[in-house]
Amino acid sequence: MPAYGYGATILPTIDTRLAIKLTEKGIANNPDAWRLYHYLGYIYWKLKDFDKAAAAYDKGSQIEGSASFMKMMAAAMRTQGGSRDTARAMYQQMLAEGTDQQTRSNAEFRLKEIDSLEERDAIRAALKAFNEKTGDCPQSLSQILPLLRSVRLPGGKDFRVDNANNLVDPSDAPYILDRQSCVVKLDPARTKMPLF
Repeated sequence: MPAYGYGATILPTIDTRLAIKLTEKGIANNPDAWRLYHYLGYIYWKLKDFDKAAAAYDKGSQIEGSASFMKMMAAAMRTQGGSRDTARAMYQQMLAEGTDQQTRSNAEFRLKEIDSLEERDAIRAALKAFNEKTGDCPQSLSQILPLLRSVRLPGGKDFRVDNANNLVDPSDAPYILDRQSCVVKLDPARTKMPLF
């Protein structure tokens, strides 16, 4: 099972066809392993094929002893497959249910990636509000910290600030303010978050 779990969470970034084939082989060899349907649903979700993802979750939910979230994920795939909330729920489940360290590490990394996307959206909104109020871009991101104190991030999380009063991403690298375009960016030299 760890090999199938690893293949289902890592292989889609390399070869989705092979990831599907490996997971389907796992299902054929372990027909009562509902987690494999979870992995297959995950692969199809990554491909943005929400109908196939929903079908995989549906099928897995019918296996005796399957987790109740399987039915919820099937419904989520049909209604909001591409949302960050769906992604967060999927990775949280993988983190909680992962049978091997690689799967849990990958899920933890992806959760941090989603957190960073949410943070940057909020920072962009604060930069826009600052610009509309003052007619200028702030000199540094620390100037918008008062605006960010009222922002509620998903999961009740707060923005992180380092000892130098810099807003930092989930990998503890300071966010960068591009003053010319007045946008927040990741620090390519220091962040561990994907830059795309």
